Amino acid sequence: MFIGFITSDLVFQSRASGAAEQAGAKLRVARTAEALASRIQNPTDVKLLVVDLTLPQLNIQQLVSDLRERFPSTPIISYGPHIQMDLLE
Repeated sequence: MFIGFITSDLVFQSRASGAAEQAGAKLRVARTAEALASRIQNPTDVKLLVVDLTLPQLNIQQLVSDLRERFPSTPIISYGPHIQMDLLE
């Protein structure tokens, strides 16, 4: 089982990797949907996609569209700093 993680934050990536391992999953990290897809042989093995909303120059609509194309039925969650309400909207 894999969790796909779209981020450039190395500190949080390390924390997420530990949490994934505790849950019995392997974390695959990339900065784009295309890069993530290239690291996974079978898209149906991805059980969750996580998107870091603080990615530089993020176009969330395009990213979600790309993820849906590659991982059509996989749940997607996103996160960001609670003090940046405009980002979270």
